[in-house]
Amino acid sequence: MVQWGLGGEFGTPEASWLTDPTGAQATFAGDPRSLWQAGRAQQMSAAQLANPAWRSQIMTGYQPMLGAYQLGGAQGTFADYLGGLGAGGAGQYATAIPDANWQTAVTASQLMGSPDTPVTMAQQNIQNLLQGENARRNALAMAGAYMGGGIGYGAQARQAALGNMYDIYAARQAGEGAVPGTFLNWLNTRLSG
Repeated sequence: MVQWGLGGEFGTPEASWLTDPTGAQATFAGDPRSLWQAGRAQQMSAAQLANPAWRSQIMTGYQPMLGAYQLGGAQGTFADYLGGLGAGGAGQYATAIPDANWQTAVTASQLMGSPDTPVTMAQQNIQNLLQGENARRNALAMAGAYMGGGIGYGAQARQAALGNMYDIYAARQAGEGAVPGTFLNWLNTRLSG
């Protein structure tokens, strides 16, 4: 099991900030990073927030959780996704990403630049995430979540290697005049073969 760092270490999972009884999630609509920071800060005690070492842990688990949300086709908002994880929130340990979600993302990536091929709503949402200024961040979050998420040196090394692979692949694609956004399909081919 992979620890994503959201749950019992900062408060009781039963009193999860993800269920949002106060309606504060609406404040962060469209800004999942700030929602995560606010929620994590809410879980910490005043003593933990006063300690810089604890404050630096606020973003622990954000990237793999965002990737898991995106691999699901990014239906609804990130706040809705987190709130739908149950009374225990995301829990301390993550479950594996369903293979169907990864295959949906790979197919969406493969179909980039094929406007005549019909796609599902989830595939369209993923294609939108694989374009534009946040394409790199989103592709790396999805790939990292599929590969187990995690925190620590191993997860950081994997994310750095994925980032290097993405940069090299994107530069080659741009040099060839190819359609951007096909990194997940290329990565899946390498993982399969």
